[in-house]
Amino acid sequence: MAVSRTLSRPDRTFVAELRKDITAVEAALSLPWTTSPAEGQICRIKMIKRTMYGRAGDQPPSSGPGGILVDHRRRACS
Repeated sequence: MAVSRTLSRPDRTFVAELRKDITAVEAALSLPWTTSPAEGQICRIKMIKRTMYGRAGDQPPSSGPGGILVDHRRRACS
């Protein structure tokens, strides 16, 4: 295939691995499923953990030893 000669070795390896499971690749591109609900929960859990450890940016510090203040406002996940 002429196109594969223009790709770098890592790119050719990537394409070869994709071709091994082409049915999964096609399904991922064509099916309407999404992981958005799971991503939202992960984001929420990360925010709670940041708050617990005092790394939540403009969040107030914890209320003392063992105390947890959690801000339930929605924030962008990072």
